[in-house]
Amino acid sequence: MSDKEFPIDVKEKLPKLWKYSVLLVLMILANQFLLPLLGFFGEVEIILGYTAYDVLSGLFPLLSLFIIFKLSSIFFPLIDFVNKEFLEFLPGFEKVEERNMRRVLSDFVYIIIIILIGVALTPTLTKLTPYAKNVIDILEMILILFLIYDAGKTVYKMIERSTKNLNINGRIKVKSGKKKK
Repeated sequence: MSDKEFPIDVKEKLPKLWKYSVLLVLMILANQFLLPLLGFFGEVEIILGYTAYDVLSGLFPLLSLFIIFKLSSIFFPLIDFVNKEFLEFLPGFEKVEERNMRRVLSDFVYIIIIILIGVALTPTLTKLTPYAKNVIDILEMILILFLIYDAGKTVYKMIERSTKNLNINGRIKVKSGKKKK
């Protein structure tokens, strides 16, 4: 696909997507590796009895959540573009399937968001209680399995309808189980 075919909003969204993705990776790495290093330097009080470790351990997840929400606001307009381009290549899909394909793509974006939120919140919540990681993992798994089930069911219905459409139009010849005499 050449540069001329991209809509203007997609051209504007891709650099932002890259920028926020890099920022999120840096925030998660800082949360994973920088905070444990601050614990080695002792308890230096910065603000109102809070140490640098306390301030940063609360700040990193908040900034990570902000970046995740910014990423999600970029993902959803891109879904429309991907949806339109993807359905052009598939035979038998009609305009009706556009809504269903958007739903499937949205489910996958939600899965990405759930994973990113879990990664961002796990280090901070684990400090509160040791069982927090298990609870977060179980909740993530349940939500992701539900979204995968929903996307799979929708894709199955779409494929079923498209094969019926292709069969009606005469593009696919279906062999019947009856033998000719």
